[in-house]
Amino acid sequence: MDYYNKVSDGYLTTLKQNHRTVHFKMEILDYYENPIGEITNIISKDDAGTIQVTRGQGCRRSCSFTIIDKNHQYSKNNDNYFWYNRKFKIYIGIKVDEDIYWFSQGVFVAKSTNIQGCKITIEGIDKFGFFNGELKTGMAMLETQIFTTVEDNNGTISKNKVKIRELIENTLSLDMGNGMPLDPIEPIIDSKFDDLFVYADITISQGGYIGEIFEKLAAMFNAFVYYDVNGRFRMERIFNSNVASYYQYLAPIYYFNDANLSYNQTSLARDFTGYNIITVATDNTDNKIYSYTAKNNNPQSDVCIDSIGKRVYEGGVVYITITEDDTSPEEQCRQYAEYLLYQSVCTNLNVSFSYPLLPHLDVDNNISITNEKYGFYNQLFLIESLTMPIGISDMTINVVNLQQLPSTLDLD
Repeated sequence: MDYYNKVSDGYLTTLKQNHRTVHFKMEILDYYENPIGEITNIISKDDAGTIQVTRGQGCRRSCSFTIIDKNHQYSKNNDNYFWYNRKFKIYIGIKVDEDIYWFSQGVFVAKSTNIQGCKITIEGIDKFGFFNGELKTGMAMLETQIFTTVEDNNGTISKNKVKIRELIENTLSLDMGNGMPLDPIEPIIDSKFDDLFVYADITISQGGYIGEIFEKLAAMFNAFVYYDVNGRFRMERIFNSNVASYYQYLAPIYYFNDANLSYNQTSLARDFTGYNIITVATDNTDNKIYSYTAKNNNPQSDVCIDSIGKRVYEGGVVYITITEDDTSPEEQCRQYAEYLLYQSVCTNLNVSFSYPLLPHLDVDNNISITNEKYGFYNQLFLIESLTMPIGISDMTINVVNLQQLPSTLDLD
């Protein structure tokens, strides 16, 4: 039986064995992402390929792989599976007894192909490529402006209430120029944004790309915008329950220890440029300035003030425009200050290692590492990037430290 995006005890037990059977397949999709074909068992063992995933804004996923095309069925005409705007979904599966546990790795758009004999190498990118210029679509032919105020013929100025959800949905629905929307799939937007309005004007210059709309919304509301493993556009608030370091409270998705980590394949990098004090203030709001200063006083942290002295964020003060929601200006300053401090502490310790393929992992997941050589004992790390092999080689996992933040959120 086939299972999709499901983790079971049997699956986790199989991952601990010395040998495992890995399967790959590609689901070919039409523009509206209905399956129209499937490719299996023709991946080149020599050239194979990779899927790159990086935590961040916009385009997170890209892929490159080589398939065997002896009958030239994927290259003999201009309307083949890997042509302009063609989409495909990649799955990686692990065999567990007679079952296969499949995990989707994203919906990709063909970016280029290279044919050499009976081999085709395909480069793909996730659907954000429609918005950021990677696929040369979504360009603003004229300057585009989204105003938060409007003026009528009498000179009266009133608010132009643009809802976040409506702006995103309308942007995704824009015509590509051939009668098709940029993205026909309904987005997943955090419910916290349902009743919020855009509070600052957005301008895209002529020749820019409409992905800037999403990136500017993300900056306004401390959010991530990206495409997930199933090809759904997401806008998610970085803060969960207004706690900047909520990652500390997520259960690890996998446990790594000395028994399954190779010292020769594990590297550790420290960055000594981190800061431990940051002040965030509002720009002029009703003639009053609000601010909050976050300090790292955690004695377990390498950048604790008592250990290394004060290291202040560049520029001294970060200014923000407050959002028009139920969160007070002071609280918005606190959230953003703690988030910036949290990000700095995380990047002070980076660990990279190779490991047999774990297709259920994704960026933004937590893992636990025990490694005596580096002094890690059930320490929590956040996955920052992944390199998934389309083939038999190991994957590469890059993670950042979470353990150095105080468990009680003692940031004052």
